[in-house]
This record gives sequence, C-alpha cells and structure tokens, in this order.
Amino acid sequence: MFPLKSLIKRLFYFIGTSSELLKELKREILVKEMNIYITASIGGAIYAKDTENVQELLKHAEIAQISAKKMTDYFVLYNKDMSQLKSNIMLESSLRTAVERDEFELYYQPQYEIKTGELIGAEALIRWNHPTLGHLGPNEFIAIAEESGLIEEIGRWVIHNVCYQIKYWKEKRI
Repeated sequence: MFPLKSLIKRLFYFIGTSSELLKELKREILVKEMNIYITASIGGAIYAKDTENVQELLKHAEIAQISAKKMTDYFVLYNKDMSQLKSNIMLESSLRTAVERDEFELYYQPQYEIKTGELIGAEALIRWNHPTLGHLGPNEFIAIAEESGLIEEIGRWVIHNVCYQIKYWKEKRI
C-alpha cells in the first residue's frame, strides 16, 4: 500500500491532468472552414488504492469513465460506491443477448371482475431467467434496459409472445 502522501500526490496529478485535458479539448477546432467542438469524459482509478490487479484497475477506470459520461466534460475517479454501476454494466452486457438466447419468460396473472368473479383479462409479467443469477424480476433489469435502449427490443419480444399466447388460447378455446 502506498503512503498517504503518495496517494494525495497521485490524486492531484489525476485532477490536474484531467482538468488541463478537458480545458484543451473544449477549444473549437477549425476543420475545412467548420468549427468542431469536442466533449470528453475521463475516468480514472488509482493503483494500490482501488486494487493491485491491472485488469481490475482498468475495469474500475472504465466504470468511472462510464459514470463521467453521464456528465459532459467531466472527470470521475473510481470509488467503491460505484460497485452498483459495475453490477449494472455486467447486467446490461447479459441483457444484450437475453432476447437472442430466449432467456425471458412471461407469466400471466388473471384479472377478474370483482362483482361477478368473471375472468376479464390477464396481465403479462416478465421474468428474466439469467444463466448465472437465476430468475430476476422486472425491478432488477427494466431500469437498465430503459437506460441502455434495450427496452424497445424487450418490448417487441413481449408483444410478440403475448400475441402468440392469445392466439393459442383462442385456438384451444381457453
């Protein structure tokens, strides 16, 4: 582990270098008589503070950079509180292939008219049968799907499968 003085020195170096780089990138660039503006997001992690494993250090820096991307022209230094973001990144990665791998399941909850007890419909409830995490409820992945833009693909999958199920029930007179 590095002494505190060395750690502080590294922090100031990161902050100073990141600030200077962002300041330089904010300048307009003239390209073929057009003004071009560049934005940047910088993420960093500190060796021996966050981890001593190089691969994990790079992953931490990537997580910090993803966090910085949410703010234009900003730099973020990794901290352990970002572990939820790391988990979300891993879930998003799995979510990208979940439709192709047919990992989603729909459960139908019947809806009844209270006064008559007559079945009037059903609500389709989605679950994700994740290969390593098991069954995940929508509260564990829908927000990530919305943020990543995958919600549209999942929505199309749900509509397709609900329509197929309704057709099946009609054919079987259920």
